Amino acid sequence: MVKDRKLLPEMFDDFIEEEHQEIGVDVLNKFFDHYGEPPDMFFLNLERILLPLACKKFEKLAIYTAGAIASEYGASITLLHDGKKDPSQYIPELRRMGVKKNIEVRITKYGDPVRSILEESKNDYDLLVLPSRRRLKLIDKIMLRSISRSILHRIPFHILQVYPPRHGKVPDTISRVGLLLPRTVRDLHLIYWANALLSKKGELLAYHIADIPQITPLRMVMDDDVIQKERENFKILVEGYSKLFTTKITPYFLASHNIIKGIKELIQRTKPDLVFLGQSRKTRRFTIRRSLSEKLLDKFNCPMVVHHFPATNE
Repeated sequence: MVKDRKLLPEMFDDFIEEEHQEIGVDVLNKFFDHYGEPPDMFFLNLERILLPLACKKFEKLAIYTAGAIASEYGASITLLHDGKKDPSQYIPELRRMGVKKNIEVRITKYGDPVRSILEESKNDYDLLVLPSRRRLKLIDKIMLRSISRSILHRIPFHILQVYPPRHGKVPDTISRVGLLLPRTVRDLHLIYWANALLSKKGELLAYHIADIPQITPLRMVMDDDVIQKERENFKILVEGYSKLFTTKITPYFLASHNIIKGIKELIQRTKPDLVFLGQSRKTRRFTIRRSLSEKLLDKFNCPMVVHHFPATNE
């Protein structure tokens, strides 16, 4: 259930009869029957957040992310460290962010952060906020063991993998968040968490790229009936999301021969403080083929958060 968010009658007269009716499954079913999106995975029980830390500078954005979400949705946080350092130094900062629930510190002695995270993940958490660094050199990407590669396909709850900018400082406040929406049920999860990171006057920017075959001139595409319909459907969907989450979401639609170049153009045009996107389960294990999120991490400097669905036994 979205915390303190209600659909008011003036927003959806067709769907709600009683004044100030809370969001419920029946209302969402009607809403998504209209807009063509399934709501089954939307309702989350967000009570406990796991935040593993190495006590490094690059983790600042991950701490901000976990603190903002915990404050917004009334969750507790467990700070996990494998070694001698004490992550309790971050508790005052999390309290200043408005985290009111319990902040627990767990220090393990395995000498292996992968084992530490996997063992702790057995203790009924709802979300893992995973600080990650960008490997700028190819040799580092090949030779160094990646914690995320070792655990992503084994964590049974949602994961937000947080990357700081490649260069420069993390912004003090997040006022513009870009969302790469695939127009699937993942949209709801990206908006759900991204909304918590925004400052009071913040804005969500919804991106959608229509992938056009190379043989088709772009000057002919935007007047095409199919593209026009796709753009209009995306606009309607984003308007529905804006009303559902009672927050401002601005749609940005672009037709491009190359999805990477298209996203780059939208990011340069809109200048978000942070970009949210998802990663498919199929790209979690070691593979030569890189995922879209990995390609974008190599191309852009801005901070990024990558969402992973819970691991399954499939």
